[in-house]
Amino acid sequence: MFQFRNLQQKLGFYSFLVSLLAMTTVSFLTYQVARSQVRSGREQLMEMEARQIAEDLEGELRNAAKDRVQLKVGLNSDRLWRSAHERCEGDMQR
Repeated sequence: MFQFRNLQQKLGFYSFLVSLLAMTTVSFLTYQVARSQVRSGREQLMEMEARQIAEDLEGELRNAAKDRVQLKVGLNSDRLWRSAHERCEGDMQR
């Protein structure tokens, strides 16, 4: 395939090929490791975000449940107050 004039040219060419192959291999492996780390980091970030969203939703649901209970209590106390007030007015009219 290639005609080399002497052994030094032949050794130089092969050492260049070996170096190129080694650099390509290191680059490929570095890329694979970096890609794996990015994927892992992205998954961890998504898990943290999902956990935060779940906690926020739980808090909102808890607050909504408290508000509902307070609203029920408020409605009941309004009914009781109106009932008592109506009784008092009825007693005063008699």
